Amino acid sequence: MIFIFEERLSESSFVETIWQTQSENAGSFISRAVSHWEIVVTKQDGKMTLTLRGPETQATLAPCPANAEFLGIQFKLAPLCLICLSVAW
Repeated sequence: MIFIFEERLSESSFVETIWQTQSENAGSFISRAVSHWEIVVTKQDGKMTLTLRGPETQATLAPCPANAEFLGIQFKLAPLCLICLSVAW
């Protein structure tokens, strides 16, 4: 499965990168181990799905639907941890 990503860095103190891509065929890909959190919005057949991912300690096989559009927001590690701490209190 091949993805062509469009991405840009963010000026936000909470967000590292915003990216988008799309799929043509169904399949799977190897999701690499990363230390950040990420929200992925998937649009397929008129429906939207929100997925929260990460951090991941090892690479995993991830499914990918056909004819879908994806928008991802990768969060910076430190600010997100501070948000989690403030919500827990």
